[in-house]
Amino acid sequence: MPTLLDQVTDQLVTTAKIMGVSEDYIRILSKPARTVIVNMPVRMDDGTLRMFKGYKVLHQNSMGPGRGGLRMDPNSTIQCIQALSMINSWSSALSGIPMGGSHGAIIADRYLLSDSERERLIRRYISSIINIIGPERDIISPDLGTGQRTMAWVFDTYSMGVGRTTPSVCTGKPIETGGIVGNEQAIGWGIADVLREVVRRDPEKDLRDDSVVIQGIGHVGKNFARTINQFGAKIIAISDSKTGVYNPNGLDINDVIHFKETHGSLVGYERADAITNEEMLTLPCYALVPCARESQIRGLNVDKLQCELIIEGAHSPVTYKADRILEERGDITVIPDIVANSGGAIIGYFEWVQDISQLRWTASRVSKELERVILNAFDEIYRMKEKNAISYRRAALMVAISKVLKAKTLRGLYP
Repeated sequence: MPTLLDQVTDQLVTTAKIMGVSEDYIRILSKPARTVIVNMPVRMDDGTLRMFKGYKVLHQNSMGPGRGGLRMDPNSTIQCIQALSMINSWSSALSGIPMGGSHGAIIADRYLLSDSERERLIRRYISSIINIIGPERDIISPDLGTGQRTMAWVFDTYSMGVGRTTPSVCTGKPIETGGIVGNEQAIGWGIADVLREVVRRDPEKDLRDDSVVIQGIGHVGKNFARTINQFGAKIIAISDSKTGVYNPNGLDINDVIHFKETHGSLVGYERADAITNEEMLTLPCYALVPCARESQIRGLNVDKLQCELIIEGAHSPVTYKADRILEERGDITVIPDIVANSGGAIIGYFEWVQDISQLRWTASRVSKELERVILNAFDEIYRMKEKNAISYRRAALMVAISKVLKAKTLRGLYP
C-alpha cells in the first residue's frame, strides 16, 4: 500500500508535469530540504530510563521560515512526517503566508505517559533540535497528541536554551504565554467558512437544508460542528475514536459535545443511535467532513460514499487512489486539506506576527482576518478550477506549487 509520502509526491509530480515544471525543480520540490532523527533518553517516574525517537523535517523555506506541527504518536513514520511537511508547504503558499513547510514527531503514546513524563520528553526533544528551530528558522505548532500545554513547554525550553524569552518559536500557546485568541477554534472556523462559501456559490443549495457528517470530535471537529450549527446546517452524525452517534433528523450538537467532554467518549450516548466510523463515512448526506486522521477514505470504501461534497478537515483523509477515483467519477466534489484546514496555519501566522510585534490581536480582528485570508485562497483556487476545468485539488496544488516555484527561481540556487 502506498505511503502518505508516496501519495503526496505523486500528486506533486503529476501536477507539476501538467504545469510544465522542469524535471530539475520537480526533483527539488519532491524532496525535503532536511530530515533530522533524534534519539532521546528520558527518566521515567519509576526511575528507569527509556529511549524515545523523534523526527524533525523541513520541506522548504523559500518563502520564509519553516512552519509545521509537532505530534506525539506511536504510529508516525519518518515518511509520514516528510509528507506532512510537504503538505504544510502547499498550505502556507496557498494562503499567502510567508512561511515554508515543516513537521515533527515524537514516537510515543501519550496515554501511557504521566504528565511529568510527557513534559520531560517534550523538553528533551526541543533541546535535541534547538539549533534548527526558532522564530526565523522553523516554528512549531500543535498537532496530533500535543496542545497548548505542550507549546508552553516548547516555548520555555527554547527560551531557557537560547537565554532570552522567545514566544515566537511556537504557536498554539496559552494566552498567558503569548498565545492568540481563537487559536483552539481556528481550524474549525476555517472549515465552516469554506463550506458556507461552497454553498453560497451553488444557487441550488441552502446550508439550512443540508445534512453534514463529521468524523472526529477533537478540537477541529468540535469547533467546526459548533460553528456550522450556528450557520443553520443539520449535523446528522459525529464520532470519536471509539464510536459515532447518528440521528437522521439532526443531533443536538451542543449536548453531544457536553457528553463527550463529561464522559471522555461518545460511548453510551443515548439520544442518538450508535454507529461505527466506517458506517458513518457512507451515510447519505450533503457534506462529509473527515476531521480525524489521514487515509480514512480509501479504495476499499470510496464506492460506498453517498455524499455530494467532501471537505478535508484532517490532513490527507482521502487517499491518492480514492481521490483519483472520485476525480474520474466526478459525482463528489473534494475540497482539499491545504485550503480547508488551513485555519490553523493562518492563525499560527497571526500569533507569530503578534509575538514578534508584541501587540495583542482582538478576537474580532482574528475572526475577520481569518475569514478574509481563507476565502481569498478559496477564491483563487476556484478561479483556477473554473478556468482549466479541473478538480479543486488540482487547482489548489497548481496555485501553491507556482508560488513556491516562483520564490525558488527568484532566489536561485546557493552556492
